[in-house]
Amino acid sequence: MLGSPGPTGRTMIARMLRALRLLLAVSLLVIAVMALQHLVRPTVAAEVVASLRLVPGRRVALAALVTAVNYAVFSGYEWLAVRYAGERLSFRRAAFASFVAYGISQSLGMSPLTGGAVRWRLYSGWGVSPRAVARIVAFNLLSYWMGMAVLAGLLSLAVPVTGFSVVSAWQRLIGGVLLVLVAVYVGLCARGRPLRLRSLSLAPPAPRFALAGIAFGVIDWALAGSVLAAMAGDVLSISIPRVLTAFLLAQLAGIASQVPGGIGVFESVSLLLLTGSGAASAPALAGRLIAYRALYYLVPLALALLAWLLRELQERGRALSTMAVAGLQVLCDFSPSIAAAGTFLAGAALVLTNAYPGGAAFGRLNHFIPDTLLELSRLLGSVAGAALLFLARGIQRRLAGAFHLTVVLLVVATLLGAARGHPPWHAAGVACLLALFVTLRARFYRRSSLFDDAFSPAWSVAISLVIIGGVSLTVFSRRHAAYSAQTLWQFLTASDAPRALRASVAALATAMLLAWAKLMRPPPVRARVASPSDLARAERLIGAARDTLACLARLGDKSLLFSESGRSFLMFSVQRRSWICLGDPIGPGDEAAELLRRFRELCDEYDAWPVFYQVRPEWLFRYVDLGLRLVKIGETARVDLGAFSLEGHERKALRQIQRKFDRPPYQFELVAPANVPPILPALKVTSDLWLSAKETREKRFSNGCFSPSYLERSPIALLRDERHILAFCNVLMVVEELSIDLMRHRPDSPRGVMDYILLQLLLWGQREGYRWFDFGVAPLSGVEQHRGAPAWTRIAHIMFETERPYHFKGLREYKEKFGPVWSPRYLAYPPGLKLPQVISDLIVLQSGGVKGVLGR
Repeated sequence: MLGSPGPTGRTMIARMLRALRLLLAVSLLVIAVMALQHLVRPTVAAEVVASLRLVPGRRVALAALVTAVNYAVFSGYEWLAVRYAGERLSFRRAAFASFVAYGISQSLGMSPLTGGAVRWRLYSGWGVSPRAVARIVAFNLLSYWMGMAVLAGLLSLAVPVTGFSVVSAWQRLIGGVLLVLVAVYVGLCARGRPLRLRSLSLAPPAPRFALAGIAFGVIDWALAGSVLAAMAGDVLSISIPRVLTAFLLAQLAGIASQVPGGIGVFESVSLLLLTGSGAASAPALAGRLIAYRALYYLVPLALALLAWLLRELQERGRALSTMAVAGLQVLCDFSPSIAAAGTFLAGAALVLTNAYPGGAAFGRLNHFIPDTLLELSRLLGSVAGAALLFLARGIQRRLAGAFHLTVVLLVVATLLGAARGHPPWHAAGVACLLALFVTLRARFYRRSSLFDDAFSPAWSVAISLVIIGGVSLTVFSRRHAAYSAQTLWQFLTASDAPRALRASVAALATAMLLAWAKLMRPPPVRARVASPSDLARAERLIGAARDTLACLARLGDKSLLFSESGRSFLMFSVQRRSWICLGDPIGPGDEAAELLRRFRELCDEYDAWPVFYQVRPEWLFRYVDLGLRLVKIGETARVDLGAFSLEGHERKALRQIQRKFDRPPYQFELVAPANVPPILPALKVTSDLWLSAKETREKRFSNGCFSPSYLERSPIALLRDERHILAFCNVLMVVEELSIDLMRHRPDSPRGVMDYILLQLLLWGQREGYRWFDFGVAPLSGVEQHRGAPAWTRIAHIMFETERPYHFKGLREYKEKFGPVWSPRYLAYPPGLKLPQVISDLIVLQSGGVKGVLGR
């Protein structure tokens, strides 16, 4: 059995090379750290700092001038590279790219990656192809290293390093090898054949480009070393060629270490070579090396980054300004929460500082303010602090009343703090918070009350902790004091009672009073229901609607919101914080988006939740645009009257019912709205008997109730015998659709009376040219259960299948016998964990109150 093939020889060599590179880098870094520790240990850091401060200004100016010339030489590299790549860019762009690329790559190291990435970003924006960018990077890299090889080779042959015999013995050999490598490179360029490295093929530059690039490289390295010589010339006692030799060796060590910019390694090797030969003292040279690092690396890095940023801003100014505006908008959206946090912290600071026994010094204000007010400052400050803790919740909800009261309390707290001699930072913090409030004035627009919404457990716990902390602080600081059995009112009025303890009691009393006000406050006022004039306006639009849900506006129990043109409206009811719309907007579709947006803004003004019940699939995108979530609540049964027929085996039961009630003494009637008032007493008897037999109450919102004003606005379909009205229902009619609302029958009526009435309405609507007959929604119908379904869907499916607590499945089966087309209906609600409360509010609203829920 053959084993798995082992790594090839090439793979093993590659792994060994990677391991050697890593070992070399780590070794150089360790040697550098040890060398620095050995050389600088006898010195004091203050000596290095002193050396850095004593760098002559003319030395810095000369080094800066040489650095500027050096970076100008970089543009020569770049210009040659651009011409070699065959691109025709202006010299200005090439010089800009060289400055940014070298300024960044010199400090970060790994120049093929960092400099190459910068060049790719710049050149691609100027239309240079990726292949040309690669040729530019390769030419710069070759010129850079060939220039170093020439300079290092010449210096190694001509300038031996004394003081280190090992280095001196090998440097001539290394210098000769370097010059031979350069000659080979020039020869390959003259030959003109592509250079191949594995799968990479690179056409060599022409000899004139290659020689010019090498010349720029030599000048570059010579100038870089001259910057160090110019900076440290007054502390070095050796010639510039020897400084250049040591500089090149230190640079090679820094590059081999792969440390960004060779930081630490370059300095340690420079100290080792220059101080080991007696050319300079370690502290003096260390200071000059730091100055060199800052001038040659850090300053160009900062300027390169700044230039690049300005260029990006210029190129993408419009996009960046749009992003800035969007970011500012997001920050403004979160600003009320920031203001709420500041309000809470201000209140906590007032409660805790006034609870602390110290701070009795009143400064100079005691000469101008009565003693009574000075004594009351601590007490009133605690009351203001406790009030601010509660108002922070209103600030978070963007309530206009909370905004005004908070501003007043902050001003009062500032004056009270000044009376007590609070430090200036206290007033400065409150001033900043007040400035934030003034800036955000337009963000606080909601009209609801602070007590309309329950405080969350987190808010309640936070407020309680601050109040308890203030009382505990006072009690702890007075733990050695003797307490008497005085009553509270005696304690508060006693002149010798501690002010801090009275302040804590005042804060506790204020918190308890506000909590009591929250608990005892009556429910919020409901939205105004439609007036007779509103109902008259809506009546003109109902007949042209496409959904019979519009007819439920006649109930008069809902609020109506009209569009600006008055050609469309939506109807809604309020249950706690849920403002629940029934169905989609009624009217032309081109006004729907604006009407929905107005309703959303109205809800936001009162800190309410916009909810839409029984919305159609074709309208879902509009609710998604409002930022709402969607959940399926069931399916509606709609019979296509054009295709309806009593023929076929599946309609056998309906044909039997028709034959049963088509004979005397039964009589079907469709009573016009004008003739409904005389029969209302008889209808009332039938309705009351039905409610009593079902042991239920009248429903609301999405269902009609027995209301004379409501029933008089639509036809009534009924079935009677010679004595009574056995059953009836009111008929809702719009342009293309029929539907029914109330379905009431006497308990002693024959079985199938409602089926007969519905059948007669189907046939009548078919004759009159109506297209659809809507049987209404079958709740929870079509809600599927699967592995990835959310919790609500699973619960709804279980309720539908078990028929608890309502007979949802039986309702669907009843409607199924008429052969309807099932269409889904949805509930749109705000995001977050609001669905349980929304469903609870919806059930209470439909049942006419909590009693209706319990009594079905």
